[in-house]
Amino acid sequence: MVLKIPSLTTDDVHQRIPFINQTYYTPVRSTPIAVSIETKLVGTDYEPAQTQMAVWVFAQSAHLRVIFGRAPAFLPLLLVQGDDWTFMAATQANATMNSNSESNGHVTTIWDKGFIGNTSSLEAVWKVSAVLQYLAMWSTTKHLPWLEACLHGVTSERSLS
Repeated sequence: MVLKIPSLTTDDVHQRIPFINQTYYTPVRSTPIAVSIETKLVGTDYEPAQTQMAVWVFAQSAHLRVIFGRAPAFLPLLLVQGDDWTFMAATQANATMNSNSESNGHVTTIWDKGFIGNTSSLEAVWKVSAVLQYLAMWSTTKHLPWLEACLHGVTSERSLS
């Protein structure tokens, strides 16, 4: 799911920040990603898909920290494997340092295997639809205000262009 920011045009965003997302893929580089969705074929292993989602969200969080100095505390993720839908989430926290490890000050935790349902029956389709509607609502009521505040705080001196 991507967001349109009503208070800023895509040109405004692009002038301030060349790439709002961690990807150079043109259709979404200036349109913020609110919910990442990964699709896999039936029969593919879950672990590589989980790893791919983790790499994606780590890159997204790191990119947002570079641009805004922070990342959202919560990012929802969906993994669709055939007709099975799984909810995952990434949470951000400040790292604690100890004598045996180093940290960049941030810890991203991936929460996974929140099975939503599948699309093999009408009842299950309604369940998946309800989750998608909830995530769309979260995107506009929670994530969008956070993002707008961050974007309005980016000055031309802070721009990456």
